[in-house]
Amino acid sequence: MRKESKLEKRQGEILGAIVRLFVSTGVPVGSKVVAEYLREPLSSATIRNEMAELEDAEKNRLSHRALAIIDVLPRLLKLGAR
Repeated sequence: MRKESKLEKRQGEILGAIVRLFVSTGVPVGSKVVAEYLREPLSSATIRNEMAELEDAEKNRLSHRALAIIDVLPRLLKLGAR
């Protein structure tokens, strides 16, 4: 099992805080509110940067998955035409 890095742990805490705050209030929360909610003192700019990194990582993950589907799709279509 891969050991979680500090950055990933921090991103997980930020994401968890955003989800908990959103679920409890029902409204989107800003980085300043999240900063006040976290145990570890972080600036709102740091929180925005971490969320941007998570968003980029998710876009990359999804684009790799889409490329794999695009790569396989012609072969699947040929099999279905038989």
